[in-house]
Amino acid sequence: MALFIDPLTSQLIAMAVSFFVLAYSLIKTFRVHSTVVDYRNAMKSTYVPLLALGGFMAITGIYGLLVWPLISSY
Repeated sequence: MALFIDPLTSQLIAMAVSFFVLAYSLIKTFRVHSTVVDYRNAMKSTYVPLLALGGFMAITGIYGLLVWPLISSY
């Protein structure tokens, strides 16, 4: 029987990285651009990294729900 590996640490790291990516892109965008169209065009470069991190968090979250070995949290 394989041991259960809790993916919580990797999920928390991925959430922190996605927060920093989003914060960096928003700060950079607000300092450089002035119109809504410029904001949208500047934020397009962060779609793929944030989608990848969100997909990773979703997949590991579903995995954690499906294979959690305990009946409850205690």
